[in-house]
Amino acid sequence: MTSRSSGSSTRNAARGYLKLAWGVVSLVAVLGAAVAAIMTGPEAMVAFAFGALSVAVGFTVSVWAVAAAERVDIRLTLPVGLLTYALKLVAFGLVLWWVTNAFSSVLLDFGVGIILGALTWLTVQASWTYRAKIEYIELP
Repeated sequence: MTSRSSGSSTRNAARGYLKLAWGVVSLVAVLGAAVAAIMTGPEAMVAFAFGALSVAVGFTVSVWAVAAAERVDIRLTLPVGLLTYALKLVAFGLVLWWVTNAFSSVLLDFGVGIILGALTWLTVQASWTYRAKIEYIELP
């Protein structure tokens, strides 16, 4: 069973959600970077923004991967989602290791950027999902 019939509306909804989430996370990245620059300096500003925006990239990759899997066969969404999650954890671990070794003075700012970026993204996603009219029954 494929989901090609409802794929177009799902992709359009996901694109609208991604634009909203990117906009809000970008706003948080800019505001947080400004605060980090004032409190700690320009390196902290870059670290905070990089942390927040890297979370947005990670979530976006997940949305695209799951949507692509859904276009092929809806049964692929769980394995692709789990594989994407595992690869993102490895990627974030490597980036965190790199930041720790190369820029240890801004590790806290990078971490706060990741946390605030993730909380912002998840808040936008939860709000959008609550308001979205999502068909959960396949109609003929």
